[in-house]
Amino acid sequence: ANYGKVRNMDPSYSTKAAITNTSGFGWRWHYRALTVQKLLEEYIGCFLDAEGFAEFADDSYLMDWWQSMVHHLPSLRRATEESPEWASVSKMNRKQFLRVVSTIMVWVSWIHEDVGHSAAAYVYNPMYTPMCVPEDGVGVPLNSRVFNAM
Repeated sequence: ANYGKVRNMDPSYSTKAAITNTSGFGWRWHYRALTVQKLLEEYIGCFLDAEGFAEFADDSYLMDWWQSMVHHLPSLRRATEESPEWASVSKMNRKQFLRVVSTIMVWVSWIHEDVGHSAAAYVYNPMYTPMCVPEDGVGVPLNSRVFNAM
């Protein structure tokens, strides 16, 4: 939601009403990502409740993990520096934990879907990728062969 807010985008663009309205603008990708993120927050929250996680600041293992995440993920480090209300660098609470973990899960799943599946046919068998079918229909084009063999 911060991405749109920083760019002065109307939050209504990321609603189901906007997506189904054919006469207006609806930000489908953000609506889908936000919907999945909210569901993940709910799911993770249920898990934390079931496992009895209450105080994050008192869990040294969790805080060490958090410090490592901030250190190793430049985008997360930048987010904590520029938006400490979103996630604090030093101490994490339940709300921040849910927000960060659900965001990372959405990022990873979209990267997997967008990059992984879209490239799978090309990487695993270029013959199933229309742009890699040779003009005479026989064999594998040199560019595809070099890409996959190198």
